Amino acid sequence: KESMKYNKLNFSKYKTRTSAGFKAEQEEVDGVLYTKAEKDFNLRAQGKIPEDIVEIKIKIGGDMTVPQLLKEIKFVSSTSEAMRLIKGGGVKLDGEKIDNVKDLIPNSGSFTIQVGKRKFARIVCS
Repeated sequence: KESMKYNKLNFSKYKTRTSAGFKAEQEEVDGVLYTKAEKDFNLRAQGKIPEDIVEIKIKIGGDMTVPQLLKEIKFVSSTSEAMRLIKGGGVKLDGEKIDNVKDLIPNSGSFTIQVGKRKFARIVCS
């Protein structure tokens, strides 16, 4: 019953677990040290694209719509889900919202696609 008192909790095991050998890479920006996760969080909070996003190379034989692309790169499980996301304003191509589900993607070059708040990819078409 003595161990159930709230003022006698022992947190030493948590301190040793988190501080034992843990060193996060830090980067200084405007005189403030940031870890990579903090820097990534701040970029996303400002609506910007993170620096280290996945690059996907795809071959496009003919015309491909945005929902077909999202299914091809496995950002969604079906084209219907992609269409719902587009209609809801959850898909951006190079930072601009896609409004029409029948929009075609560029056949060459590269662009950045964002689905929701957390899924980003740089698409390289060949």
